[in-house]
Order: sequence, then structure tokens, then C-alpha cells
Amino acid sequence: MRRFAIARPAEPASPARKSRRADAGFTLVEMSIVLVIIGVLVGGVVKGRDLIASTKATRAVQELEAAATAVLAFRERYGKNVRDDTADLFGPTGISNSALRSRKATVRMRQAGLLPLAEGASTITTDPHLHAFGGTVSFEGGTILGFDTDYGATSQEDTAVCLRAVPGAAGAWIDARADDGDATTGRVRATDAVAAENFGTSGPVSAVAYGFIDAEGTVCLLVTR
Repeated sequence: MRRFAIARPAEPASPARKSRRADAGFTLVEMSIVLVIIGVLVGGVVKGRDLIASTKATRAVQELEAAATAVLAFRERYGKNVRDDTADLFGPTGISNSALRSRKATVRMRQAGLLPLAEGASTITTDPHLHAFGGTVSFEGGTILGFDTDYGATSQEDTAVCLRAVPGAAGAWIDARADDGDATTGRVRATDAVAAENFGTSGPVSAVAYGFIDAEGTVCLLVTR
């Protein structure tokens, strides 16, 4: 006589067993997957930031070179340095303050069609042009940062195109692409002065203080005759 066993329904897991499973947490496989996902996300963010910074630095180099080209074009067209007020073509003469000279140089080149208007402006103004990092572009005399010592530059015959408020890492990138990568030598130099309108003639010492380490600084390119 064949006997049949009656299957008993599975007992539900006790609360204690459920608690033990919950306390066990993630398995090694699950943790590995989570770590991989986190790594991918972090790597993507870092690469994205690097790409943005690299793009801005590339634009800054282009803006530096474009401003230098405008200075040379003005000199070739009018036979004058854009900062030289002794024979001003577009405004009053005798302006000696460096800040005003930089602004007047900007106005002259806009009047000559060599520089674009200020951002958001519909007419020519003295507002400085803004570079890729949001700082201003200024036109200083050629005697700053030791340019006069190494190149015989003068404030009336030579101009230094400067990008203010440039992050240190970007400054190093700009110098490496446009010059020798050293903040104190070559035709591209840097200083830790950002807000000062006139850097004066303190020589390369002021450039050493920057060294592409500080949070922000000013990068200048000497435009010689």
C-alpha cells in the first residue's frame, strides 16, 4: 500500500531570522558594485572640471595673443604705442596715471576696431575687456616685472598685456603654452598683484611671490616693438 506524504507549507521566517539577514548588510559583490559606481562618478566629475579648466586656459591664451596682436596692429597702423599719450589720436593728451592709460588704451583700440566692445555694451566705453576666467585685461607699461631689465623695454615704447585674477594652476598652464613655464622669466611673467592698477617697477621679485601657487594672480605678456 503506497503512502503519500502531505507537504507542509513553509513556515514564514521568524522576526529574529529577518533581523539577522538585515544585520548582515551588503555582500562583497554588492559593495564592489557600489564602489565601482562611486569611482566612475567621481572620475567623471574630476575629468569634467579638468576639461572646463583646460578650455578656459586655452581661451585665455587666445585672448592674450589677440590683445597682443591688437597692440602691434595699432602701432603698425598709426605709428604709435597704444599707451603713448604724447600724440593721442582719439582723446586728450597728458594722461600719466597707469590705470587711466590702460583704460585709454582699451578705448583707442576699440575706436580703431581692434578690440570688441565691453560685454553688454552697445557703445565704446572705458570698461576693460573680461577674459575667460572673469578677470580684466589691462595694458601696462613695459617696465613691469623686470621686462625692462631683460629686454630693455620702456613704458612708452612697449606694452605688457595682462590678465588679472587668473587661478594659479591656469597661470602655469598659460605660461607653459605661451612661453617657458617660469613665472619670473621670458616674455610671459606673473605677479601676485591682482587688484593693483599699477604694478610699478619692482622687478622679477614680485613675480617670484606668485610662482603659480597662489589662488589668483596676474599673467602678463610683453609686446615689444
